[in-house]
Parts: sequence; C-alpha cells; structure tokens
Amino acid sequence: MKFKVPLHMEPNVRTSNQIPSKYARYSIPNAQTEFIEGDFGTFLTQEFITPQWAIGWLNFFIKEDTHLYPTTAEPMVALYSTIDGNIPCTLEGFGELVLQNRKYGFYYIPPEVKNDAFFASGDYDAMYISFSPAFLSQFIDHHPQFGDLYNRQQQEVQNGQVLPVYPITQHELGILNKIRYSNLHGKPQELSLQARIHDLLVAYFMVHDVADKVETVESEVERRIRDTAGYISHNYHLPLTVADLSKRTRLNLSKFEKMFKQVIGQSPKKYMEELRIKEAVRLLECTEITIADVAFKVGFADPNYFSSVFKKLHNVSPREYRQNSSGRS
Repeated sequence: MKFKVPLHMEPNVRTSNQIPSKYARYSIPNAQTEFIEGDFGTFLTQEFITPQWAIGWLNFFIKEDTHLYPTTAEPMVALYSTIDGNIPCTLEGFGELVLQNRKYGFYYIPPEVKNDAFFASGDYDAMYISFSPAFLSQFIDHHPQFGDLYNRQQQEVQNGQVLPVYPITQHELGILNKIRYSNLHGKPQELSLQARIHDLLVAYFMVHDVADKVETVESEVERRIRDTAGYISHNYHLPLTVADLSKRTRLNLSKFEKMFKQVIGQSPKKYMEELRIKEAVRLLECTEITIADVAFKVGFADPNYFSSVFKKLHNVSPREYRQNSSGRS
C-alpha cells in the first residue's frame, strides 16, 4: 500500500529509502522502506513482503492538517490495525468510515483507485497485514463471511468492503508488538512473523465468532419480543400482566421490559394500554354500554384506573369523550 500526497504538494515532497536518524527507533529490520517528507510533515512506510502475505508498518508525523490518498496496485484484502490515532477515510465504493484508535478489522481495498484519508496534525501509528488469495482461501470454509472479500479480490471489484472492527486489547497489542520488534533475520524472521500473523487471525476469529453468537441470540430475543407484541395485539382484552408476558417471552421481568422498549419503542404496559384505549374509543363511539362495561371489555379490571389512563391519552374522561362524540354525530 502506498500513500500519495495531493498534486499541489508533490513539487515540495522528498522521498527516500533511508530513515533519518531522528526516526531511527521506528526502523524495522529487513523491511522495504519509503520515507516521505513535505511541508505537511512526514510519513514512513515499511513493508515485509512474502508471496503469501505482506506486513506494512505505518508511521505518520503530521505538522498541519492534510489529506493523503491510500492506493494499491493490486486488489488488497488486509487486516488493518490502528494503534494510535483516529483517521477519517473515504473508501472507494463503500463510503465514509473512520479507522478508529486501538481497533482492527478486515478491509477489501480496490486496485488503482483514489481513496482518501484525512490526517489532523499529530502522530499516527498503524499496521496492516495483506493476504494473497491463496492464503485467504484456506479460511473460507471455516469462516464463510470472508468469502465476499476473497471473491472481490479475485474479481478485482472496484467497490471496497469492510468487515466488523473490534477493540485491540492487551492480547492483540502484545501480538502486534512481537511482529514489530522481532529481532530475527532471514527465514527465522519470516517463520516467526507468520506464526504471529496466525495468532492475530485466531484472536480476530474468536472475537468475530463470539460477536456472531451474541447477534444470533439478540435476534432470537427480538423475534420473541415481536411475537409477544403480536400476542398482546390479539389478546389485550384478557387480564394480561407484564409479569406473565415476560414469562411467555422467557425473559426475566427487567430484561423483558428493557428489550420490549428497545424493539417496539415503548414499554409493554404502555403498548397494552394504548391498544385497550383504542378499542375503548370505538366502543364509546359505537355502543351505549356503560363506562364500566367498556373498561371490562377492553381488559381493565378497575373502571377508575381505566378512566385515569383514558384521560391521560385524550385529555377528557371517557364520559366526556362519549358526549363530545355524540354531539359531533
């Protein structure tokens, strides 16, 4: 991956494959280096490349707000980790996103397109690991959600894609540090880096699979809540209680009330009372049965409480509503 500067900055940009002594502590042994300096500041890209994967270490030292343009010559599937900083971006064919501080996730980056990354003044630290199609294909059977990224890479699709991003905990940070500060050389270094890549992938897959299970559980709970709302809409005239409804949904009372409001938009008590009052309005307008009988027919055990709820919703008592309705007719 390369970062291009805006055209108007290019005449004042200096590029080198040597790291100035000021930034020597960021040097990665045996990495291919590109150091770019301009009026906006500097950035340093270091890559370790094999046929199966490539690791890129990215450091930005920005003196004034600027846009840089991440590009790739080949379609790229990468696990990108933002170690320090928040970077607002526009990914071609996907739209706006933020590479968030201490988070990592999978991205598909189309080839030869102008993505946009905005850097406010400050220092940024990131790392990406890109994968060949052959390397990625071995995970698809066990993690089919990566099939879309693989297919996009194979077909060189021009629309970017993003899989869920997750926090970088101390565990993932430890793996990233082992990748960055490996002091091996040659084949031992490559084997060590590949082992740490697998460690990072295992960490991501574990979090991803847990998140999938949580989402599945939440979807099942949401389905049960909607089923219960449907049950209420057909049986509001019965002596239902919120406690009984929570048992029907197989949730404790507190969880049921919280989830019902989250899914339906109001508490189960209010949802049930509004259905009852809606039917009460119809009975008051179309029948002459007593107010008490209206209350009982729509599910209220106490006519006084029925009148109180009715007045809250319509600003008049049931009796006054009937009189007004009769006057209008």
